[in-house]
Amino acid sequence: MNNIDTNGEPAKRKKNPFAEQMRPTEDILWLGVKARRGLWGQVASVGVIVAVVGVSVGLGVISDKTLQDTERIKIAALIVGGAVVIAALLLLVIGLYALLTRNRPPEQAYAITNERLLYRSKKTVSTIALEKLPSVSLFLGDGTKGTFSFGAFFPMWSDVENAIEVKHLMDDAQKQRMQRIGK
Repeated sequence: MNNIDTNGEPAKRKKNPFAEQMRPTEDILWLGVKARRGLWGQVASVGVIVAVVGVSVGLGVISDKTLQDTERIKIAALIVGGAVVIAALLLLVIGLYALLTRNRPPEQAYAITNERLLYRSKKTVSTIALEKLPSVSLFLGDGTKGTFSFGAFFPMWSDVENAIEVKHLMDDAQKQRMQRIGK
């Protein structure tokens, strides 16, 4: 997950996944955006598989002694050429997909504002006011990552980088909000 600290700048100045849900008095204190799955890695994997299969079949055809030399070369060239064409088409499709989806909001995002917590899951946005926030549980994982649980009232935040710092920021924001509204 990529964490972006906006240093409390007003959300209107920052392009963020919650821009449409922000109130005029609200400032983002912390924004976490879960990185999209790596499409290029998947394409590379498929490309490698296609290439390995193409080369393997091509080598099998070349080593076949029952065919004439010209037939073996033609068949091997067809198979290897087909593998290259398939790999090129995969790259083209993935490139077009990335181009068409580059302005989409992230599938998952989290934010702490001076008034509430926000969570985006695809197209759904959930919010909870800081003054109504139940006790927050933090489960630490590998390194500095952690998962936040807010009870049954608000979705969990998973794989949050620098989770302890985010928990402190959340606690401080909640205290300041309680002081402002006089509770």
